[in-house]
Amino acid sequence: MKKVEMYYTVKTLLENGKNVSEIARICGIDRKTVRKIRNKIKEGHEPPLKVDRAHKLKDFNGLIESLVEQGFSAVLIKRRLKQDYNINVSYSTVQRGVKKIKGEEAFAPVVSAPGEEAQVDFGYAGLFNVDGSARKCWVFCMVLSFSRYAYYELVLDQKIDTFLACHKHAFNFFNGVPHILRLDNLKTAISLIDRYEPELQKEYAEFLDYYSAGYIVCHVRSPREKGKVESGVKYIKANCLKYLKTKDFKEAGEEIRLWNTDVCNKRLHGTTRKVPEEIFIKVEKGKLIPLKETEYEICRFERRRVNRFGHVAFEYSFYSVPYKYVGEEVMVKTNGKLIHIFKESTEIAVHQVSLEKGVFVTMEGHKMPYKQEKGKNYYDEKASLIGEDAVKFLASLREKFPGYWYRTMEGVFHLEKVYGAEIVNKACRRAVQFKQLRYKAIKDICEGGWYAHVDGGRKAVKGKGFYQDLKCYDALTLKKGR
Repeated sequence: MKKVEMYYTVKTLLENGKNVSEIARICGIDRKTVRKIRNKIKEGHEPPLKVDRAHKLKDFNGLIESLVEQGFSAVLIKRRLKQDYNINVSYSTVQRGVKKIKGEEAFAPVVSAPGEEAQVDFGYAGLFNVDGSARKCWVFCMVLSFSRYAYYELVLDQKIDTFLACHKHAFNFFNGVPHILRLDNLKTAISLIDRYEPELQKEYAEFLDYYSAGYIVCHVRSPREKGKVESGVKYIKANCLKYLKTKDFKEAGEEIRLWNTDVCNKRLHGTTRKVPEEIFIKVEKGKLIPLKETEYEICRFERRRVNRFGHVAFEYSFYSVPYKYVGEEVMVKTNGKLIHIFKESTEIAVHQVSLEKGVFVTMEGHKMPYKQEKGKNYYDEKASLIGEDAVKFLASLREKFPGYWYRTMEGVFHLEKVYGAEIVNKACRRAVQFKQLRYKAIKDICEGGWYAHVDGGRKAVKGKGFYQDLKCYDALTLKKGR
């Protein structure tokens, strides 16, 4: 009781002949307090005046009203009063002043037709044992707004694939799809939070479109807009989660499933004063959108960052993306058979899921151009553009060095850019003639101008420089001997 009301209550009881002990028992207060009030009454003291706790702000009501109209919160108004006017008041005082200006907000009840709407949300369920370790868990809740028929499921996370799977399970439980789903601003479902045009996550939008369902996104910090599911979350926490017989995740999930069927939907609802299951079967079930013959294929979605090798790690394997995305965050989508990689809404790579772990699944087109492996046709075409002798050089090179011929040809192609096709082609002819099937041999021929010697004379390139027949030196020795 407040002080004023307490004063008059004690005074009235005293006038009616009640003693101190009786008054203390009736009012639930200490006898010392009763005696103190009795003594003040005898001395003729007036009751304490009601204190206006917002009196410090009475000279700033106009300013506060203006700030409220501009959308300022009580926190920002308190900061403005402190900074501009050096008014040091508590947050609660400012909050009371703001509330007095705004007045009490009136809310209209949300009434839905049968099958029209379901409200969706997650609620924190606590810690449960999963494979020997304690993990945070949540309970998914979908409540049909008309009948209050509900579906609950215990889950390990709030990821998009879990979110979609819970929707599918709920639709199967209802044997139909509500026309509209009323959502909170969950990151799982909403990609852009906006008061007037919120945007759904691409995957969730495709899911709803498949089932021909619409959606409504509640305003931020407006729990009354989805009061049915908010009450549903509170109900399962108070009525089920507190009384679970086990903390094992799988066993608790089964308990919740049985409670959902046998208790939750068969109770007398506190607001409607009707049994949800009975109303659902009689009125609402036939108004839902019929389920499709083929269920929606749910894919797993994960965010990943592209490593410096141009791959994303997923399930202990590595999958390539175009090299320009190195260091960026991408979205990975998989149905267990194929893995799709997206940058925002653009698909940048598709791979078959590897059955082995620790492997690199790489597409050549994703590498930098100078790191991409070229096929034999590439080298054949490049050599033919240089000339016939370059083609012969390539054929001889493949025959002699089947393992790494392509590295030598890369060097020859580079020389063609420096010296031109004609000179390199002639150099290839001379290299084949003297069986010098090396990049350095071609380079030395081009640098030394040996490509001009096409008569097959004794001079031949041997690494750097040239050599003569050793018989020439024998002849010189014989001459000296004479």
